[in-house]
Amino acid sequence: MRRRCIAGVLLLSLVAMAGCKASEGEVPEASKPTEQAEETVVETEETEVAEAVAPEVLLTHHILYTPYQQENMTAVSGSFDTIGLSEESSKQYPNLQASLEDFSNETTASMVAAYNDNVDAALEYETAGMSLGTIQGSEHATLRVYRCDTQVISILTDVSNYLVGAAHGMYGMQARTYQVESGKALALTDVVTGEADAVASVIANQLRTNYPEVEFSVDLEDAIAESLYHTGESVWYLGWDNINFYFGPYQLAAYAAGDFSVSLSLDEYPELLDASYFRETEGSHVITGVPGKCCMEFDVDGDGQKDAVSISKEYGDESTGDYFDGVQIQVGEERLSVALPGTDLTPYYVWDKENHFYVYVVSEGMMAENMMVVCTKDSLGLREVTDYMGVFSGDDLSDEAASLDGIAEGTICSGICRRAFLNPDCFYLDERIDPLSTTMGRRAFAVARDGSPKPLQDAYEVTTPFVLTTLVELEVEVVADGSKRMLPVGEAVTIRYTDDATYVQGELSDGTEITIPCDLSWPQKVNGMDAESVFDGIFYAG
Repeated sequence: MRRRCIAGVLLLSLVAMAGCKASEGEVPEASKPTEQAEETVVETEETEVAEAVAPEVLLTHHILYTPYQQENMTAVSGSFDTIGLSEESSKQYPNLQASLEDFSNETTASMVAAYNDNVDAALEYETAGMSLGTIQGSEHATLRVYRCDTQVISILTDVSNYLVGAAHGMYGMQARTYQVESGKALALTDVVTGEADAVASVIANQLRTNYPEVEFSVDLEDAIAESLYHTGESVWYLGWDNINFYFGPYQLAAYAAGDFSVSLSLDEYPELLDASYFRETEGSHVITGVPGKCCMEFDVDGDGQKDAVSISKEYGDESTGDYFDGVQIQVGEERLSVALPGTDLTPYYVWDKENHFYVYVVSEGMMAENMMVVCTKDSLGLREVTDYMGVFSGDDLSDEAASLDGIAEGTICSGICRRAFLNPDCFYLDERIDPLSTTMGRRAFAVARDGSPKPLQDAYEVTTPFVLTTLVELEVEVVADGSKRMLPVGEAVTIRYTDDATYVQGELSDGTEITIPCDLSWPQKVNGMDAESVFDGIFYAG
């Protein structure tokens, strides 16, 4: 059996990917989101200094697919996530951006090499004339930002692969933590100040307590100390008030025993941890989870006790193949099943300013628009708050990411770049709208008191502007001064904004911005006329 490990978190420079960034076009004043970050201004006799803000993180999801050469079947499929900063945050934290870019180039090369090895193995089976029905390789790396503030960013990557011909797949985690200002990658000895033997003993005792049924195949204290301080194989990442350790398959026990995780909080072990790297978690923050990996424990109701929180897929009568049709959310002893179809899901654990707890679960792969369900746990129990048809805002990179340097010949590459969901007070969602055509609209949101996404602006930014051409003379309003203007027949208008109810806003070929009054209920009308008699180019999806 061939076995290998994908080294490092799989990152790629967003700069190298054709300048990938979230849409940052100008939004009309009436459409701009209300500033939600509550900046604290410290006044002095001479100047005002704004409080530093956490970096805005961009994540790019890359999708790879390679068919067999002779048959139209999958040889190897894969996906991996990369990370960078928005343009504004890159200017504010250039050292961090540089570190992420360096790390990206190194680790993306590792992913490409791993994927190519898998393609080679698959094609060997094809050359040998073996049945290809069940011979499919895979390489995946899912990145989550576990903590991000003005001090540190702690990144965790869930990796899995099946190498064609192996007895079973492999999985595990990698992690990296950086100081935000300096961009320095932190070592374990920077944040853990206790003696190696003492730290190893605490972790070993927690493992025995948390996993009483497991027969560990090594001397835990020795193996943990070796992993943490000598071989460099340890995986650790920072929460706000704790440090988390992960041990993968084979590391401490047989493959069948699975993987293990331990969390040490500053409150419990102040003598082992450097308090300067930890902070209280009151107030708005988000933690991204990966289902089935690392036991997630949070104080969800402020009683000082941590509850286990888990998200799992449910398969019912409508489930087929990789598709699930529901999700079960468990907080402590309470369970809640919600209808949520898809092929993959990502949970987000959310706290608002008053420390109320919510779970946002996003499914993907079932329909054109992804679906999000929001649940909360409070004095009324665990319950569903709302669902939302949409997705965290992203820009399609299919054209820019047509290939990766050095990737196996015949591989199809695509990607999408999104803002990471880290700030409950201001985040962006895309949803399908129909303002004189079917398109995707983007708005800023905040987490409302009940946990649901609350729009911070009425207007949508059209994520892919589309062009309509006048079929009749049409009176419009000029945005700059409110004056009226008559458009001739044949005038092209690029639609960029709308409230999806009473108007669309667009740009003429000379750069003039105009507003067109509409009734966007069905049937849609423009200045009282049937929309399709006014504009050529209207297209509605089913």
